[in-house]
Amino acid sequence: MHKKLNGRTLAAMAVAVMTAGISAPAMAERIELTFTGTLTGSWSTMSCWGCEIPAPVEQLITPLSFSQTLIIEIGGAANISGTSVYEYPGLDIDGRDTWNVDGAQTMGQTNRSGIAPASIAPAELLSWAGASLPGGPAAEEIAARRTRMLTTYPDGAAPDQRRDVWDAYRSQTWLQADGSYVAQSVQLFHWMPYPVTVGNVGEALTTRQFVERLQSDFWCTGCLNSLIVNASTGNDSSSRNFYYFGELTAFNARVLSASAVPEPSTYALMLAGVAVIGMAARRRRKSA
Repeated sequence: MHKKLNGRTLAAMAVAVMTAGISAPAMAERIELTFTGTLTGSWSTMSCWGCEIPAPVEQLITPLSFSQTLIIEIGGAANISGTSVYEYPGLDIDGRDTWNVDGAQTMGQTNRSGIAPASIAPAELLSWAGASLPGGPAAEEIAARRTRMLTTYPDGAAPDQRRDVWDAYRSQTWLQADGSYVAQSVQLFHWMPYPVTVGNVGEALTTRQFVERLQSDFWCTGCLNSLIVNASTGNDSSSRNFYYFGELTAFNARVLSASAVPEPSTYALMLAGVAVIGMAARRRRKSA
């Protein structure tokens, strides 16, 4: 049996709709990434002005377990950006011509100075790099990004590659009085198959969507991940970089804090509530 809805009932419904929108999970701003990986290989590179650069050296290492907790701030207060689209030619690993379209978005980037040194690079890597971390404060950068990647082969030599990738990064750098520097960093990547097209490669993610990806997609079918830690030394004329790399074996993403700023879907619910209240008011005027 259907009953007519009077103005008071409609107003109550509107308030319920608006309240539902406001109480929805807030936009995440600060997340904690806890991960463990196994480092299995290494490589080193060198760059310098006016000298012959040796080829990168890559070799296997004794498997080394590596664990870390990374706190990342994302969202408007942490320099979230829109998506920038880049198109460029390239070569794949087999030397075949490719055409690449990437849609890159910074989810958050934080730069601070005067930060206490952290245990980022393993002692074995620092020893190989001949680097000893200064005891004083460091300049630190922490960032999270995501990229949609569409790779096609103009000659049809291979199927298109369509991927959605996110990465998280932390580095600490010390500048010395003589102009030289010492740095250490850790970076983890995750990429998954995704139906990337020219039409959606430039779509931006909200912070909520990004966190949902971190929490639910990591072990998805067909997905891959990698872990890289780095120690580097150098000055204005030359630098040397030493890397250990491997795969993640455990990963967890947790929201530490969130803002009360509604997302677009919340605003839509609120506007719907206002519309219902307007309808109720008009019905009351007609009845009068």
